[in-house]
Amino acid sequence: FQSVLYADVSADGNWLVFPAADAQGKFDVYMMNVSQGQPRRVTNDSSSYIFSVSISPDASTILYSRRMVAGQPLEIVSVPSLGGKGKVIVEGPQAADWRPDGVQISYIQYSPVGASLQRLEFWTARPDGSSRHLEFADTVDRRNSIRISWKWLPDGKSVLWTRNFREGYT
Repeated sequence: FQSVLYADVSADGNWLVFPAADAQGKFDVYMMNVSQGQPRRVTNDSSSYIFSVSISPDASTILYSRRMVAGQPLEIVSVPSLGGKGKVIVEGPQAADWRPDGVQISYIQYSPVGASLQRLEFWTARPDGSSRHLEFADTVDRRNSIRISWKWLPDGKSVLWTRNFREGYT
């Protein structure tokens, strides 16, 4: 691989999924059994960039954030872990993650607020992209690069959320 980014591991610890670029710089999603160590290509719709991946709690489905062509917005895509063509489920958001029970996914949507602020919206939806719901929003200074991270807590009811300020991270 030319480049490997932001991997995820299955809830049982047996599977690793990751986006990787080939020699031509095209990204696809790969999956491997951690004890066997041989990656298998899952997607066949090479993208100009894949930002992140997330494997469902039952390891049957992978979500990934891709940009098909440079300059286009990101989209959240779903693909069976057995492989195939990805299906776009949400357009425009950043990285998606699974709620621990597999009933919902979450993702971040950005929108500008004035010259130096950015609104970050935390959304949930069903795994097919339906029943979208804005859970909460936060405003951050966008003069520095925006770095956020979140993870569902094991109870599936709470989210741990970190973000940066001009002065640092919280």
